[in-house]
Amino acid sequence: TELRESVLELRSPDSSTDWTLADPDVAVVPLRADLPGSGPSGRVDGLLAAKHDPSRPLSPAGIRLLEGVASHLAVAIANERLSQSERNRLRSYAMMMTKAQEEERKRIARELHDEASQNVVVIRRALAELAVSLDGEPAAAELSELGRLAGETLIGMRRFSRDLRPPTLDQLGLSSALEQ
Repeated sequence: TELRESVLELRSPDSSTDWTLADPDVAVVPLRADLPGSGPSGRVDGLLAAKHDPSRPLSPAGIRLLEGVASHLAVAIANERLSQSERNRLRSYAMMMTKAQEEERKRIARELHDEASQNVVVIRRALAELAVSLDGEPAAAELSELGRLAGETLIGMRRFSRDLRPPTLDQLGLSSALEQ
């Protein structure tokens, strides 16, 4: 015989563990997982419906078997919900960490560009002016070399600043910049 697909009222007339539908050949056991993090205690997470021969009522052993299966199913459902909740929490944490890292990179890149690079430019110009003013003296060549080194340092700092926070990231946003 085929299990009927009708929704019938769930009843437990004497509050016993023998849950039945108004259909005599289907036994129903509620799925409850009273586990930490699985929701309110006593919450029904689903129903296990089992078709049986109505001429042979379920024995206490059969009822215990259905309750055992229902208990395992309820724990599996609760574990999946908990696992999904944990995945969502970890995903949220990873997004927060990524955002914090990007903000820190942006701050460091801005400081390199706005402060450190500008200071190196000032030092480089001052070294060049000193080298010109000491034209012909032995220190002038050393000052020119220091100015050249300051220029290379400036190029490296700009490259580092760009690598830390590429301009396309600010122009397009994180997801679009990653696609390129």
